[in-house]
Amino acid sequence: MFVQNYIKVPKFSSFAEFFQADSTFTIERHLEEAADLNPKFMFSATYNPGKGFIIKSINRQLATYELDKTYWDLQVNNKSISMGISKYVPKDGDNILFNFTRAS
Repeated sequence: MFVQNYIKVPKFSSFAEFFQADSTFTIERHLEEAADLNPKFMFSATYNPGKGFIIKSINRQLATYELDKTYWDLQVNNKSISMGISKYVPKDGDNILFNFTRAS
């Protein structure tokens, strides 16, 4: 799993590898495990009726779409997906990216 923010200060990128211990774990569950293992990693999510939970902030970098059109884009294998972290179950070999993005 990759996380990157090249838009707002403080800019950052990080990588975490996770192993699919349970084939029913959603991305949300993997993020919870990452936060349990690394107290410096944190995230928050908000519920969207069509998508499930979507990322609102990672490492205190808050997406403020209404203000400046920024959001956390969830990509799987280099493609944005239209579901949230509580609905997507990664497959073995998936590359997950949370990219802090600004809509044009």
